[in-house]
Amino acid sequence: MIDSAPVRVGFVTQLLFERYGAFWRGLVTGAGASVVLPTRAGVVAPVDDVDTDQAQGLWFRLAAVQASSLADCDLIVVPELNPETEDVRGSAQDRWVADLTGALQDAVAGLPPLVTVAAYPDAGIESRAVALLHALLHDAAAVTRVWARHRAEAAKLARAAGHRTEGATTGPAALPPHALVGQPWAVTRAVTRAATAAGLTGLSQRALDTQRSREEGWSFDERLIPTAAEVIGAARVLGRRAGVAGLRFLLDEEAGSDAWLFRRVKQAVHKPVEPLPWRDVVASDDGLSVFLSVPVD
Repeated sequence: MIDSAPVRVGFVTQLLFERYGAFWRGLVTGAGASVVLPTRAGVVAPVDDVDTDQAQGLWFRLAAVQASSLADCDLIVVPELNPETEDVRGSAQDRWVADLTGALQDAVAGLPPLVTVAAYPDAGIESRAVALLHALLHDAAAVTRVWARHRAEAAKLARAAGHRTEGATTGPAALPPHALVGQPWAVTRAVTRAATAAGLTGLSQRALDTQRSREEGWSFDERLIPTAAEVIGAARVLGRRAGVAGLRFLLDEEAGSDAWLFRRVKQAVHKPVEPLPWRDVVASDDGLSVFLSVPVD
């Protein structure tokens, strides 16, 4: 559908790719474009174009380095972590949480155009998808054909349907009595497994329905942005479980939004909440194998 060389579309996979990646990868491939994903080798190589002073915190720094490694693409797909809001309290004050695309543009020189897609149920997904298809195809009839094939999947992403990312892999009696909570993009499958293997935590927020966690968080404070509501709600649900002695909050000490969210979690639950600095999760100095989120190597 695309004349000449396929358009190269890069994806920043560090933050919540498991939530938004499948649909958008399929849409890009369906338009005949080439999907480019970050690789471990490409990200760990020195990248001078990243202003690490602006990219505060491990996860956002890794996202910036991923974006830099994709600079030779024609465009890059970036997740919008939360809907736009006029509320500037707490996590919403962190630009990397509230405006990831703008933050990346300021922190990384020489990026191609960035296309923002939602990492949450998005009622406006059709307009975003059609705009991306027009950028790839430049042909209204082709856009209509491709969109028709993906409309049903898009409808699923427009609804606030909850899902569980994963459950515990061992019996409750074998698990440590502390549950793991933290920013949704930080508590990944790899991090959860590493924390359990190190005897630090057992259950995690990944075992809970995400929409149910958000609703629980909003029952505590209706003004929370969705990702903050998800964490606080999960903490409240896990904190009520009889087998959970306390919570451990995966903390990035360089990220101001983490410090605020940690304080709010402590206010929201009745069981002890301890900080778990990310450096304590892995025994070795090289934590990239745990913290770097790349779908393939």
